[in-house]
Amino acid sequence: MIDLSAIAPSQYRERGVFLKDESRNPTWSHKDRLNACTVSAALAVGASTIIVSSSGNHGVSAAAHAARAGLNCIVITMPDVSQAFRDMILAYGAFPVYVPAEGRWPLMHALTGIEGTHPVSNLTPVHTGHPWGAEGYKTIAYELYGQLGDVPAALVIPTGYGEMLFGIHKGFRELKQLGVTSRLPKIFAVEPAARGPLYHAMATGVEAVQVEARPTRQSGTACTVNSYRAVVALRESNGEPMLVSDEAAEKAQHTLAREGIWQELSPSAAFAALAELDGVVDDGPIVVIGCSTGLKEPASPGLAREIMPDLASVRAYLRSEFHFEL
Repeated sequence: MIDLSAIAPSQYRERGVFLKDESRNPTWSHKDRLNACTVSAALAVGASTIIVSSSGNHGVSAAAHAARAGLNCIVITMPDVSQAFRDMILAYGAFPVYVPAEGRWPLMHALTGIEGTHPVSNLTPVHTGHPWGAEGYKTIAYELYGQLGDVPAALVIPTGYGEMLFGIHKGFRELKQLGVTSRLPKIFAVEPAARGPLYHAMATGVEAVQVEARPTRQSGTACTVNSYRAVVALRESNGEPMLVSDEAAEKAQHTLAREGIWQELSPSAAFAALAELDGVVDDGPIVVIGCSTGLKEPASPGLAREIMPDLASVRAYLRSEFHFEL
């Protein structure tokens, strides 16, 4: 927990503004909480290989946890993935497979039909995520309560598919159900202005929407579909979705850097959103979730070898590149 009150908007300084810095996790992102549970689930069902589709943090984290568990790991990603992500995936002994973006989900379905594999990322058009992923994210809620001694008035959460948002909400909801707390924090979900599927789902009163893949530099939250679980979390917490531009996110990233904090653009956008918060009624501090280090974001694009997203091509590639038979 890092106190950001001195650089926060003046109206919130007295109540306190903190960054929950998830870049301190083993692979430098919040995804380690999710994969501690998803890879444990893979072990529990006797899988030998986990499959993950990811543009970055999730794939790196899954690779590390698979290595720790003694499992193989195939990371389906895109040719322009950050070199830092590529290096980490390879260092953990996982097998990155670079396919066109539109081929990732069909390939996931094909691979998980092979005996011994276990998917640790989404398989459904409306994103639901791994059933056990939210259980890992609940620990953020427990730590916040323990560190603050109370429930924060509001949480500002960078949001892609909304798995972390739902998991944190689930943790606080269960603390309330157990009688440990008497209220829930208001959740503000922050998405790139160029996309924002959760924002549009909430605005139109539907469970989920798919939006155009317009360009954004907030790569960690650059999603085109939201999860219904995120809608549930916002409704139950009286929360609100927010949109932040890349320009505002970059300005906030530089402000944080001057405090010695280097975050990805996505959590930087959450800090930028503080200036537009509305409806924080309860007393208590505001917590911004910082999900990953800026060290992982690409300084410049570099393409990897792209392959066709079909089983024959993937098997041949894994055999030639890694001597791995699937």
